[in-house]
Amino acid sequence: MGQAVYRGYDREVLDREYNLRAKAGDRLPGYFGDYATRSILVRAGRPHRLNLSYGPGGANTLDVFPPDGTGPAPIHVFIHGGYWKSLDAKDFSFVAGAFAPKGVLTVVVDYTLVPHATIAEQAEECRWALEWVWRNAREIGGDPGRIHLSGHSAGAHLVSMLLATDWAARGLPADLVRSAMGISGVYDLEPIRHAFVNDDLRLTAGDAEALSAPGLAPCVACPFHISVGAEEGAEMLRQSADLAKAWQGRGPDIRSEVLDGHDHFSIVLELSTPEGRLARTAHALMGLGG
Repeated sequence: MGQAVYRGYDREVLDREYNLRAKAGDRLPGYFGDYATRSILVRAGRPHRLNLSYGPGGANTLDVFPPDGTGPAPIHVFIHGGYWKSLDAKDFSFVAGAFAPKGVLTVVVDYTLVPHATIAEQAEECRWALEWVWRNAREIGGDPGRIHLSGHSAGAHLVSMLLATDWAARGLPADLVRSAMGISGVYDLEPIRHAFVNDDLRLTAGDAEALSAPGLAPCVACPFHISVGAEEGAEMLRQSADLAKAWQGRGPDIRSEVLDGHDHFSIVLELSTPEGRLARTAHALMGLGG
């Protein structure tokens, strides 16, 4: 065993814990193929408005999927993952399939990827996106008083950054976010600083501290459902458990869940149809009927 770099882990073991694609093995192409197929079908079968600009950068765009029924509709904003450096909103159009049939307007957010932006800059871009959604909600058919969030992987981390944002200080309602879901999130960035992925992210110790959600004060007192797949490994399970513990009793109504039979890439597919386990959780958080 090599020299311990974090919580008794050496670099090799830490890399294994956070190499989520390697853990998925030969299932990974199937997952990404499933994302693509489901997303293509949603875009082919549902009305949508793609690449609406919310900020000055070329990647500062979002996709809007109007719901069945008439507005103003509740809004669900989804932030994709990809270790802050890969994937985009088009890979996750399928999320609209969980919400449009329930009368919910879906927004899928893109942001500038590493190395063209830092994680701190990505968090600020996501704040811009949420501000845009609130200010333009009625124009896109939504209700600015019913905005809900979810994110997967790095996107779950960015959701936690939004929950730690003082929205009133930015001239928006303090209760801007009515509920949130973090799916398989990486919230503590200190282990990431010591793992292979930091070859791309270039996080410093100061960056990791400033951007680690467990050490931040949540500013939004809304229901926050934190989920992780049972097969994701010890560190990913710890990530979710530690955030839930750190934020419990500090504003958000924390609800935690470990989903049996799921790894890091299968779990988000539970947010692809109205019947999915996470979709039903989201519907309940939004106060929707069965």
